[in-house]
Amino acid sequence: MAVSLGINDIKELTSLMHDKLGYPFHELSTSFMKRRLSLFFDKLFIKTKERFIEQLDNELFLKSVLYNIPVETTELFRDPGFWRVLNNKFLSSNLLAPDSVWFPDVSSGEELYSFQILNKGINHNNETTIYYNHPSNARLDEIKTGIINNKNIETHDNNFKRLELESEFSDFCHIHNGSTLINEILLEHLVPCKGWFLNTPNEPVSMIIFRNTMLYLSKPLQEKVAQVMYETLKPGGILTIGIKEPLPENIIDKMEIVDEQERIFKKPGSLV
Repeated sequence: MAVSLGINDIKELTSLMHDKLGYPFHELSTSFMKRRLSLFFDKLFIKTKERFIEQLDNELFLKSVLYNIPVETTELFRDPGFWRVLNNKFLSSNLLAPDSVWFPDVSSGEELYSFQILNKGINHNNETTIYYNHPSNARLDEIKTGIINNKNIETHDNNFKRLELESEFSDFCHIHNGSTLINEILLEHLVPCKGWFLNTPNEPVSMIIFRNTMLYLSKPLQEKVAQVMYETLKPGGILTIGIKEPLPENIIDKMEIVDEQERIFKKPGSLV
């Protein structure tokens, strides 16, 4: 039987998680944290709130929380229209191809691999540095292996076909010991960053891909994250968010809209 958590329970648990781990769980939306906490309770066979609180003193349990908290992306090239626009307007242009890209919330690698297939595999932008964040060291290491979910190969392939490119998805992956892996050359210049979306790279970047995460944040945290990203972008840099997500008011007036439908924005200035 699933554990029933009320709003006060969620506030108590997320506050304790913040105290133990330092991440802003208490500033994520209540509905999001209710779903994630329910996942923990079911996956780890925890029957009561009190037992969960006890486990917060267990280092292995805390590592499991960090490993599982972000929502996994299950598809490569999810929302093919976005990837088509990103490729046509930026990645295929010698003038606009980014030299550094930041993924503040790479939950399971698919967004990063999608980008690298287009940026490095299709357009041969070989010197782009890719920074990617996750609060779990174990997940960071997994992402760098390039392993993708075999169960969704047909979905990956269908999404890729919708990009209307001359290549085939199979050109960019291979089978090893029964697993499907992204080709090793696409995993070069990856820089894993322990931490979540407020932990920025050590240098300004020319592109930030932060899709489908903003909707999980409280409004104050949305504004804080948007400000951090604005400051991390180089003049002329590109910020992308999810197609159903708003860009907070404290930043929207400072950005130029590149593609309103696909939620692509540009910081005023020039990369060149």
